[in-house]
Parts: sequence; structure tokens; C-alpha cells
Amino acid sequence: MSSLPQIVVSQSDQTPKHPVSVFSRAGLKCLRDSLRMPVYLSSDNLASLNVKCSEIDVNGGTPKDEGLKVLKLKSLDEMNAIAEANKLINADAIGPFGDYSAGNWHSSYTVALFYRSLLDEHSEVSVNAPRLLGKSLPEYSPWELSEERTVEFVTPSAIHWRACLILHPRDKSKPDSMCFLTNEASLKDGEVLSSELWCIFRLGKRQLEKKEYRNHKIAPVTVVSGSGRDLRVVQGYVDGADHVILRMSRIINIDNENRQQNLEGLMIIGRWLFGDPV
Repeated sequence: MSSLPQIVVSQSDQTPKHPVSVFSRAGLKCLRDSLRMPVYLSSDNLASLNVKCSEIDVNGGTPKDEGLKVLKLKSLDEMNAIAEANKLINADAIGPFGDYSAGNWHSSYTVALFYRSLLDEHSEVSVNAPRLLGKSLPEYSPWELSEERTVEFVTPSAIHWRACLILHPRDKSKPDSMCFLTNEASLKDGEVLSSELWCIFRLGKRQLEKKEYRNHKIAPVTVVSGSGRDLRVVQGYVDGADHVILRMSRIINIDNENRQQNLEGLMIIGRWLFGDPV
């Protein structure tokens, strides 16, 4: 029986100075070339990539492993205040899709646009939003939209996945990243999508290759992963130069007939997008 592909750091991979960047590059190469980008990563795949998986509480942001807590979530009261002040209950993304769907990717993209409207200072929602604690709606989040090139897997026949929103801390004090990832493949409890791990490798690597962050040891990445009307949080970082810490939350479905129930699910995820890196 052939052995599983292992991450190998070749001599040519030694050019980047940061060890996390070296490991991440090797991990991306292994995903693309050796594993041929499977949709779901098996336990053997994860072992070959040196990924250590655990759970994370979607309501509190507390990881079940012994690693670092890298995000302090915005309180639910604050998110509900945002929802009420901006009448988000009336947003198109709140309504049920029911039997109608243009596919998982397109359905999740409508949810990505909902969150973008809250974070983009030029959106109609943000421009017309009342100020909260003296701040505009986008300023109420410590994150700002990045202009960096998106991360995606697209073929002539389909958009398989795309990081539609990429966010970095507004004050640039930390190398953390966050993204909203839209997938055509369905989310499954306990199964990691290759797109989720790819974003953790790629976005963390990008940050630690920037001059201002080269002295940081890790670059945590929080992925809000969507497929259809299902959402979850996947968070991770390369720890040292030899393994990945990865956490997954439970899946939240927002395709209910009850609009308030859908809004509550969106605000639970919104706590992450408006949370503070620590």
C-alpha cells in the first residue's frame, strides 16, 4: 500500500525567512499537487498535513484544545443593537430560500453580500446606518476590507469556492486575517473542506511575509465558511514550523420560515466578524 504524501520542506522553500511561511507554502503544494485538492479532507489527509483538529464554541469563541484564544467576540447584545438600529430583519438575506436555490455557492454568496453591506463603508446600509457609540457601522468592527487578491478555486464550468470577503485588523497591530468563504460543496459536521485549510495556509502566509509582521510567531485566520444557507466558523494557524491548529464550530442553518430565527443565526456569526483580535 502506498504511503500518504507528507509535507516536505525542500531546499527551494527555504527562501522565505519566516518558518510559518515555509511550512504553509509546503502545505499548499501538498494540497494542490499530491492530494489533488480533494473536496473533503480525510483523517489520513489531515494527518499527512500535520493538522490537529478540535472544536470551537460558536457562541463564545472558546476553543476545545489547549491552544490560544485569538478572538474576543462582540457581545450578542451589541449585535442585536446593530440589527435593530438598521432594521436588518427586512434584509433579503433573512428570508427563507425554501425550494428555490441557484446552487450552494450562489446562495452563500447572498449571505456574504449581507455581511459586506455591514462592513463596507460605501454600501447603502453603512452610509445610512445610525452611529453607534459615536462610530459608523464599519468602524464598529475592528476589521476592514482588504484590497488584496482574492483566494479562490474556479474552473470554466463552476466557481467551486471563493473567499468573497478578506478582512484584516483596522489598526494593523496584528497579523490576523478573517474571510467569508463561499463553497459549492456542502458543509458536513466534523469534515474539513480543503478550501477552509487552503485559506488558513494562504492568508496566514501572506501576512507573515509582510515586513511589519515578521517578528510575529503566528498569524491566526478565522474563516466564516458558508454553503447554501449553512454557516460555520473554522479557525486556525500554523503553530511553529511543523503543524496546524484547526478548530471547527457546529453548523448553523439560516433557511427557516421564521425570519427572526434566521436573523439570530446571522448575528451569532456576526459576533465573529465584529470581534476583536487578542
